[in-house]
Amino acid sequence: MSNKAVKVLLIEDNPADTRLIREILAEAKGSPFKLECADRLATGLTCLARGRIDVVLLDLGLPDSQELSTLVKVQAEASTVPVVVLTGLDDEELTIRAVQLGAQDYLVKGQVDSNLLRRSINYAIERKHLERRVVEYEELNKLKSNLLSTVSHELRTPLTTIKGYSTMLLDYDTRLKHDEKQEYLSAIDRATDRMVELVDHLLDMSRLDAGLLKLDKVPTDITALLQTTIAEASLRTPGHKIVLNLSKAVLRLNGDGRRIRQVVDNLIENAIKYSQVGSTVTIEARSQDSELVISVADQGKGIPWENLGKVFDRMFNLEHRLAQEPGGLGLGLALCKALVEAHGGRIWVESKLGKGSVFRFALPQEAITEGEAYGEKGQ
Repeated sequence: MSNKAVKVLLIEDNPADTRLIREILAEAKGSPFKLECADRLATGLTCLARGRIDVVLLDLGLPDSQELSTLVKVQAEASTVPVVVLTGLDDEELTIRAVQLGAQDYLVKGQVDSNLLRRSINYAIERKHLERRVVEYEELNKLKSNLLSTVSHELRTPLTTIKGYSTMLLDYDTRLKHDEKQEYLSAIDRATDRMVELVDHLLDMSRLDAGLLKLDKVPTDITALLQTTIAEASLRTPGHKIVLNLSKAVLRLNGDGRRIRQVVDNLIENAIKYSQVGSTVTIEARSQDSELVISVADQGKGIPWENLGKVFDRMFNLEHRLAQEPGGLGLGLALCKALVEAHGGRIWVESKLGKGSVFRFALPQEAITEGEAYGEKGQ
């Protein structure tokens, strides 16, 4: 354990037991402890919801909750916080059931000294940490498995297009009309662009994970960047109306223009993918409280409220995309989040089912020296 004070929440209604635990923790050598006390379960749950707690010492017999249901309620409020049961019941069966329900340890009052309690607290924290690492490892393996499956599927589609049309051109060159050849070459070109996009997403996520992706921050004219981005997006997707609303002031910041454009492109692509042909995608940008806020709004089907906090998560996107979403690796939004946060910014989404979604991201507008050139790099 580090020398940082361990914040302990004691949920105990007996003043004498509370005083004893306070004295025992004060005597404990090694890690310093900071004790917070609650004499009711409801009060303890409020403490858990309010701030950082490293470990809970929990009595199972409280005025407003009894036995193992008390443990269940605490874990429902804060599943990541380790719990040490501290009770007067020396019951082997109860001990087993408490551990099965997730308690990290089970101590009996009257049998606890400072060394035992300190070891139990430290053990509970370390064990909970290891449990989280195991879960993260399992999720990582699942992510890798899903990613490999999705990558192989998504790369196979453009490869099949390229192979099919190139074979047609090789085998039937003299029989094909000029328009047919142009159609096949255009399909090959689009498929190649798709493969490049997929590979670029994978490489960017790998660089971000490894800490190797560096931002080239320069004074950047965001107004010009957005105008160029929307003009090119409109040419690529004539089936949607893409509208750009800008404030009258020229919007500028220190940032990596290429990466900021990558975020906007991904959000526009996402908006088009999940909205009907003929609908409008609206991009807005404004300065607000020393931040530059850019939003991309669509008129699509919207996102269920329970998924709003998950849409930028790689694991969620891969699983959701494998189940029902249109083609792609499902890394676009996760990549947007990583690139925005690399700039010191933040990204979020607002959505209503049947009405559409608005993705917003805010970037800090760092001070720019008067007279610096804008838009020379990154657009």
